[in-house]
Amino acid sequence: METMTARVAVLRNRQSQALRIPQEMSFPDDVTELEMTRVGDVITLRSPRKSWEAFEQMAAELAIPDDDPFFAYLEGPSGV
Repeated sequence: METMTARVAVLRNRQSQALRIPQEMSFPDDVTELEMTRVGDVITLRSPRKSWEAFEQMAAELAIPDDDPFFAYLEGPSGV
C-alpha cells in the first residue's frame, strides 16, 4: 500500500473545522460517513469498521468452523 501525503487548508465554520480531501485520496462514492481517530496531533479518517456480526457472516461464508482456535481466543480464557 502506497503512502500518500498532501497539504490541505483547514476551513472554519463557527465552531467546526472542515477540509477538502484531494481527489487522489478520496473515498469511494458510496462512503457516506467516516470514523475519525485522534492520537496526539495525528488524525486518521477511515471507513467505519465492520461489526462483529459482519465478521461472523464472513467467517460463515468462508466455512470457518466454530471451533477454530481464533474464536476461542476471542472468547478469552473463561470461554464466555
